[in-house]
Amino acid sequence: NEEEIIFDINAINRRLKQLTYLNPGLTINFEVNDYNGHNVAESYCFNNGVGDYINELTSNKELLFDPIYTSVEVNDIEVDIALAYTEAVDHTIIAFTNNVPNTDNKSSHLVGFKAGLADAIKDYQADVTTKLKNPISAEDTREGVVAIISIKIASPVYIGQGKDYINMPIVRKTTAEVIRECMEDYIDKNPNNAKLILEKA
Repeated sequence: NEEEIIFDINAINRRLKQLTYLNPGLTINFEVNDYNGHNVAESYCFNNGVGDYINELTSNKELLFDPIYTSVEVNDIEVDIALAYTEAVDHTIIAFTNNVPNTDNKSSHLVGFKAGLADAIKDYQADVTTKLKNPISAEDTREGVVAIISIKIASPVYIGQGKDYINMPIVRKTTAEVIRECMEDYIDKNPNNAKLILEKA
């Protein structure tokens, strides 16, 4: 007798919804009829991609201002980033490569994101503060941040079999450039919110 496979319907549902966040405009229909007490009829499509995803992740959090979103292609890498500053102290950064979650903090796009974000905010502090008695640290710049980084790239290089750690210098460099330019532009156009970011840090 083959052992019956039990499907986690809620987990499947969450993953399908996540895939539509990561692929703007994609529609996924999920229907389940009376499976272990589950009846599901869902249709997911999010035209704003991770911009919509960040709204879900922060729906129960107090935000300092509306989330920031950028979507560009640089060095043959599609980069989608959404981030929000919340009243919280801790930070949450979720990363994906080609729709696959990357959970290792050493992953290239996570490292690049953190570096680029820190550079933009520390440069802003240097511009507006004449005497830096207490320069902020890179860690300070992430306080209260909820962020999603999604990249799409041909032939990603993973460390190990789990695909939770991507190791590519070009990915680190590109992600750092994208978030730095995004934040510099945002800071320039939104001086009041820029001050809130600095105060938070």
